[in-house]
Amino acid sequence: MALEGGLGWPAVSRDQTAKVYVQGIMRLSPVCQILWEKINSHGAYIFVAGNSKLPSAVAKSLQWISIAKVNRAKACSW
Repeated sequence: MALEGGLGWPAVSRDQTAKVYVQGIMRLSPVCQILWEKINSHGAYIFVAGNSKLPSAVAKSLQWISIAKVNRAKACSW
């Protein structure tokens, strides 16, 4: 479910019963495939806004995507 007019997926974890976290969305197919393509082929930037735990959770998801797409050695170099 990309946002109209661009690449983006909303993640909402406050004030609702079903929590949706950005790091979880990142691991979903086709999101995972799109992120990998944008990062690997186009040098995409990823901007994260949230609490102090969010950047490390997003970094772990990016490593997971890299491991899934290439190998552990390249993932650890991120």
